[in-house]
Amino acid sequence: MTKHTLLITLSLSFLLGGCASVLTSGYIVESDTNGDGALSFQEYYNSQKPKTGFKDRVKKSGMSAENFAKKEFNGMDVNNNNLISKQELLKSFGY
Repeated sequence: MTKHTLLITLSLSFLLGGCASVLTSGYIVESDTNGDGALSFQEYYNSQKPKTGFKDRVKKSGMSAENFAKKEFNGMDVNNNNLISKQELLKSFGY
């Protein structure tokens, strides 16, 4: 999915409702480098580490970036299969 297609999809989602589901799908599409539809720890970590918000949370935690990301990842990986699915990501956001 190109960024242009993703933008159109997100726009339609906001118009039609269900924005949380589409935003979650967009995040997974953008971060899922092997295309399996879920996020491994490495995919999650690679997508988070350049983000300012992540860096701020790591700094406040006093943990290493990788350990902090692992803690977040494990909190979202409800079924403990070492992957975060769209459903698990939605659940972690309260949907």
